Amino acid sequence: MVFKPFTTLARQSISKHLVNGYTQSLVAASQSSYASSTLPIRIGQSNTPAKIQNAFGGAHSGRAAPGKDGSATDAVNAFHAVQNQTDDKEDKKYLFSRKILWSKAQHQQQQKQLLGNPPEPIAEPLPSRSRSASFTSVTEEVDAVEDIAALKDAEVIAEEAVAEEAIVDVVEESPKAEVEQSNAAEPAAFLSEEALLPEPSEATKTFNSQLQSLHDHGRWEEVTVLFRHMVEQGLKPSTTTYNLLLDSIVSLRPQYVAQVIDVYSAMLREKLIPTTTTYSILINFLAQRALRSHHITTTAQRDAARSGILLDSKKKNLEVVEEEGALNYALGLFYDSTEVRTERVFPMSIYRVLIEACSRHGLTEDMLNVSTHLESHGLSATPEVIRSMIRGFGQKGDVRAVIETYNGWQESDIAKDPSLMNERYQIYTELIAALMASGDVPGALTFLEKVVDISQEHSRLEWLKQAVVEGFISSGDILSAEKWMQQLDIQWTSNEWLALLSTRLADQGEFNFALQIYNTINPNSMEFESQRIRELFAECQMSCLEHCAKTGQVEKARELWADLWKSERSAGPNISAALVYTRMLFENGCVNEALVVLNQFSRYFLEQPTSSPDTIPEHILNIDAKRLILLEGFENTILYLSSKGLLTPSIGLDVAGFSFRRCGTLRAEASRRVLDLFDKTRLWGLTPAQLSLTLQLQYLIISGEGFLPVDSQRFETMFNIALEAGFPVSGPEGEILGQGAALLAQVNPDLPVRWDQYVRQQAGETLPDDPYWNKIDIKTSNAIDATLTRTKYNKIADLRRMYRNTRRSGKSLRLTTLAEIITAASRGGVQHSDFIDEIVRNARIDLPWMPQYTISRSGWSDLLNAMTAAQLILGNRDKAAEYHDEMLRMGESPTANTYGLYIVYLKGIQQTYDEASEAVAIFERALAEGVVPTPFLYNAVIGKLAKARRVDDCLFYFALMRTAGIKPTSVTYGTMINALTRVGDESFAEELFKEMELMSNYKPRPAPYNSMIQFFITTKRDRSKVLSYYNRMLSLGIAPTSHTYKLMIEAYATLDQPDMAAAEAVLDTIRSSGLPIESSHHAALIHAKGCVLHDVSAAIKHFEDVIATGLRSDSTLYQALLECLVANHRVAETPYWVQDMANKNIMMTPYIANTLIHGWTLEKNIDKAREVYEALGSANGQVRREPSTYEAMTRAYLAVEDREGAKKVADEMVGRRYPSAVVARVLDLVRMSEPLATATAASA
Repeated sequence: MVFKPFTTLARQSISKHLVNGYTQSLVAASQSSYASSTLPIRIGQSNTPAKIQNAFGGAHSGRAAPGKDGSATDAVNAFHAVQNQTDDKEDKKYLFSRKILWSKAQHQQQQKQLLGNPPEPIAEPLPSRSRSASFTSVTEEVDAVEDIAALKDAEVIAEEAVAEEAIVDVVEESPKAEVEQSNAAEPAAFLSEEALLPEPSEATKTFNSQLQSLHDHGRWEEVTVLFRHMVEQGLKPSTTTYNLLLDSIVSLRPQYVAQVIDVYSAMLREKLIPTTTTYSILINFLAQRALRSHHITTTAQRDAARSGILLDSKKKNLEVVEEEGALNYALGLFYDSTEVRTERVFPMSIYRVLIEACSRHGLTEDMLNVSTHLESHGLSATPEVIRSMIRGFGQKGDVRAVIETYNGWQESDIAKDPSLMNERYQIYTELIAALMASGDVPGALTFLEKVVDISQEHSRLEWLKQAVVEGFISSGDILSAEKWMQQLDIQWTSNEWLALLSTRLADQGEFNFALQIYNTINPNSMEFESQRIRELFAECQMSCLEHCAKTGQVEKARELWADLWKSERSAGPNISAALVYTRMLFENGCVNEALVVLNQFSRYFLEQPTSSPDTIPEHILNIDAKRLILLEGFENTILYLSSKGLLTPSIGLDVAGFSFRRCGTLRAEASRRVLDLFDKTRLWGLTPAQLSLTLQLQYLIISGEGFLPVDSQRFETMFNIALEAGFPVSGPEGEILGQGAALLAQVNPDLPVRWDQYVRQQAGETLPDDPYWNKIDIKTSNAIDATLTRTKYNKIADLRRMYRNTRRSGKSLRLTTLAEIITAASRGGVQHSDFIDEIVRNARIDLPWMPQYTISRSGWSDLLNAMTAAQLILGNRDKAAEYHDEMLRMGESPTANTYGLYIVYLKGIQQTYDEASEAVAIFERALAEGVVPTPFLYNAVIGKLAKARRVDDCLFYFALMRTAGIKPTSVTYGTMINALTRVGDESFAEELFKEMELMSNYKPRPAPYNSMIQFFITTKRDRSKVLSYYNRMLSLGIAPTSHTYKLMIEAYATLDQPDMAAAEAVLDTIRSSGLPIESSHHAALIHAKGCVLHDVSAAIKHFEDVIATGLRSDSTLYQALLECLVANHRVAETPYWVQDMANKNIMMTPYIANTLIHGWTLEKNIDKAREVYEALGSANGQVRREPSTYEAMTRAYLAVEDREGAKKVADEMVGRRYPSAVVARVLDLVRMSEPLATATAASA
């Protein structure tokens, strides 16, 4: 991390003590057990430093100079150079040849500064030793010779300087200090910041006042609704508007960080200037989120390490939390905001929460940067900030930074405030904890003794001793921890701390010590009125319980479970504890007890109140989330017991039954483990209830993917048993039997037949007026119908197998089912055309045409209609006509949708139709055959007319559609709007657009919005209108498509004034939406840079950068690049890129050809233009030239006065049977170029 410019200035105040020598007396004593040094400390007695000195190994216990012992960070060392340049006379007073001498008096003076009430007067300082020398422990030999006194006094300073980090789960906030610091954080520059913002409109001010009122009354959801309404009205929000919106969204506790970041991004896209208020809202939210993420992660990891269980749902939640990156966002905003506006200063609460988040996440360098910014703007760190910094440095083992931070606070006014005694002792506690965590036990104990010598705060001193106990436990020195525990006064020891300590000990495997502390907890204390205390007590119980479970202490585990389950003072067990406890019971043969516990816990888990939002990533733990967690718990139990060889058929069915009752299912792996316990003999011995359960388990497996032969065999056995037992045909069991038989029809065709017979036997057989009734395989037909009507099934091979198996069995499928199969196969492509023909050929044999039966007439009508549609889809219009004629001979007609397919698939392969006129003729034929038009048929004909720009005809059929009482669909409106925008009819297009949005059956689709956006880009060139339709699209929840984003890039990059930054920012929006960035997006940027900004170098660089990223190059990218070269009269460079296309097997498109022909025409190089034109000749029997290609080449010939060449091109175009309106444009060019005399002669 690079430090910001303000870093070294602000850090002088913190580092001053280090340079002056106080913290250079750092103690690095031996790491042996300190049980012998735990002295009985009592208020009012003299506990001199000399008493502890001997326990630490004397005055020379082996220390290294600061900066050489590896504990000081580069950040701390960097301050020396700055400090040496200070003008502080008081500092220079002690500098002599870079040596500082210390005396006992000076030590006592610093004690006074440290503690506020030293028992001894201040002595004058003696010449000090070199500041780089090591200092030793404390001594009280005041009568010794001067050199020895100086040395020993220096040791006093070392021990006083060493110290502090923390137990800080129980910390009281200081409202007084908070208010003072927040007030101090509002300099004039900050207060005048709003004056720099542009003045919003009166309408915006009115909306802002309404938003403010809603916000102040806590109606945050209404703030978001009003904001959307404001945007829909076309009003431009101001910075104040977005601040209110951001704060409201944050107050609604959004599930994802992106929900807040997206609002901020929208604000930047509006080119609004964020204020300190904006940044404060964002940083506070993100830092709080980071703290919450840290809490969730550490809690889950601790629980997983304790129990050995991490359920999939919790693992996924952890992944979501870890990927949020909230703290990185917060720090990025902090650095960016302070660089943009160097005088910016935040409220103290922002600094506090950001520093705490950095501390928890171990980002000490960032933490120091934030602290530096705080001090550089004249603010004083609050006790909460100091505690966070000490804790952060302590976790890193950076003793030097810990002491530096403590010394900086020690000299502040707030440190000397007698009303903040709690905060002072909390910092002492943090200091001791930090030193203990860093391995500097002597320094921690020395500092504790000094505080004891001067303190009258009996209860607060317990905090410091508790920190020592925690430090010894963390380092594994349990003997010392036990002896120090004996010195604690239980009267001043909170149950909360005892619960936390017992939990930590149990997690470390020190169960006896943990149990002693657990027994010390008083559940009748008023502390247990707090839910937090009950949760901590429950965690303590679960930690001890899980230790007992691991070590096989069954009776003790039972006692703890009873306390955990029944005690009103406990928050109760979580699922990990329940699983661990039941595992232990199963392993010790207590099967019935384990099943009772599992059943009781599952009911309790679903019925207990939802968890706190702070404990999970989601807002609330709803019933579905609980069921998923419980399902994973049941599956975990089955898999664990199976792996240990403890899963019996009885246990498996019981646990599976719990899962079905509580969660409604059991997934495949666990189900298979249970079913593998049952052979045929066991299955025949099941009760009806047990058989029903095993049927459910087996059906879940075969209804999924990848079931095995053993699964189908087992289901068949169960099927036989169920039929013999007389299972009902209705209800869940009947549904499972019927659907299971249909699913296994391919494996065992006999199953659905037998089920059908069984159903008939149960219900009594009634035969319809159906000539085919004895030939139809009803079960298979029903199964196929259910599959094909539910989804667009694409496994045609499976359908073919089922169809042929049915015929082999001597049966046939229903005619309507065959029609459905034909439709599905036609969607699969021409490779299935033989299968389609096979179906019709066999149907004529199996189910012949019998016009006297209604079911035969309707069935064959459906079948032939499906064949007509299939042949149209496959491109066989001649075959489609044959089936169409056959229908007419039967007195039937294709459906309106089939006529719609006639229109949709009009375009030929080797020739071009006048599609619009042909579409109208098909529509008229449908009406003549008595077909009632559908929306699809109208949409098809209107679409073809719109493509030909015959807007009047589009309007005619649109009106005809309404007259017939057929409601236009969103596709109809989209087609009409597209047609109107093509001819530039803005008013009517917008009128239809509003009508579309108001229709009752409106289904929002992106296509109409894209049409309007494209219209205002290419025709009207109005960016405000583009943004209006884009925002309206977002407000309706319509997800922008890839094409939408491409249009937005063009809107920013090509409309006045071009805004390339906003255009490139669209790429970030695409990434955040989950859509891939496509070549069309980059092509739009390349085109803008080259053709709009005329910066060809930038366009080429962008092109090369895109290729370097691995994006697959295509004709779209090359077209944009070639257009840039042509537009800037650099057509001579195009052959290189054309060859590059050829090398990459990228085919020349008509649009690229048009660009190159135009470019070479401008250079008067007709040969090159003709070469490009010829490159679009016939390829694989397909002419790739389009009308625009013919027009471009005609203009090229005319530009060099080659009228004969132009005529040849025009004649070729006429031969391709394009619509007359399209051909006329090129013919007119040729005619207008002829000499006047020729034109006169021709007219004569």
